[in-house]
Amino acid sequence: MTDTTHRLTPDVSADADSETGVKTVIAGELSQGGGTSQSAPIWAGVTVMMNQYLEANGGKALGNINPLLYKAAATTPSAFHDVTLGGNAPYLAGKGFDLLTGLGTPDVAVLVKALQAAQKAGS
Repeated sequence: MTDTTHRLTPDVSADADSETGVKTVIAGELSQGGGTSQSAPIWAGVTVMMNQYLEANGGKALGNINPLLYKAAATTPSAFHDVTLGGNAPYLAGKGFDLLTGLGTPDVAVLVKALQAAQKAGS
């Protein structure tokens, strides 16, 4: 299915495999999650931590992070781990940016420094 009025490609990835995803305890029951429902909260938490770091070190909260992610990837490719295996019909993961995993998964320590540099360059 294609949609010409909405953005459908991911910018980034997180561990969304239900076999390796995050374990949670809900009402005393152990559960393990995956998919977009798991990746989105991972990125939300990572973004909060990066905001805290940036604000404590002379930067500002990220706001619209998407343009900064692409700047960071262009200047610091090691900010992301390239995901090259896996698939979700009709797309397969491959080398570099792809329509399944976007830029890849974050190396948060490297990414936050690259975002800090991108903020400074944009000022």
